[in-house]
Amino acid sequence: MAAQRCRVEGRLSSGDCHSGPGARHVKGINRRDLFVGAGSVWGAFLARRARAVASASVRIPPAPVARVDIVKDAYFGETLSDPYRWMENDKDREWLPFLKGQNEHTRAVLDTIPGRERLLKRIEQLSGDAATTRLARRAGGKLFFEQRPAGAENFKLFVKERGVTRAMTAPDSSTTS
Repeated sequence: MAAQRCRVEGRLSSGDCHSGPGARHVKGINRRDLFVGAGSVWGAFLARRARAVASASVRIPPAPVARVDIVKDAYFGETLSDPYRWMENDKDREWLPFLKGQNEHTRAVLDTIPGRERLLKRIEQLSGDAATTRLARRAGGKLFFEQRPAGAENFKLFVKERGVTRAMTAPDSSTTS
């Protein structure tokens, strides 16, 4: 690969060159990258500021602190520590309160995002506009798959045999509790 050459401070230089509109080098730094970086920092500052203003008016519960019970296992001569093994037991009496606390904290933080409701409605509007297919499997000369038709909330099970597709089940929201 031939070395590229570009102008840096009026002289030729070898190294990474960026071409195209707005790709000017200043002391080896691409201006576009500099502006993108500055914009990212400014955006992060504004987001943090908005969160601080929102949190001043809304009480956000603290995130719960998980219990730490160190369990050590040895695998092939290596000892591994797992401080959160207890979370694998969904019957543990501390597990459900921990999850509920995490949910309350997360919900409170997400609810402070400015414009969140409008954004959520737009995402819901866009995500329901296309059919989604998943979990396709072949068995006995048939193709089984799940599909959520455009505008539907639930996936339905379909089978395709000899070029003909039919619904195996048709879950309806009126039949579920």
